[in-house]
Amino acid sequence: MTVRARRIDLRGDVVLETTYLSGKPFGLLPLPLSADLPLPPVPVTLPVLTSTDVKARQVFVRSATAQAGDLRQATRP
Repeated sequence: MTVRARRIDLRGDVVLETTYLSGKPFGLLPLPLSADLPLPPVPVTLPVLTSTDVKARQVFVRSATAQAGDLRQATRP
């Protein structure tokens, strides 16, 4: 299944688990993350993180609220 949205806003205590995630934090340089290439420890907690061109595989998301604009879903036969 593929889900696409022009924008997704997650608010509250957000939990995001995925096997692969890539995107451009703050619209800058591409940053791919996976079990083989995890995020290095960051000593700062950001209150907001905006990313563009996000792609993820096998995603689980939990948040207090979620809003998506122009949400489309497709399944492969």
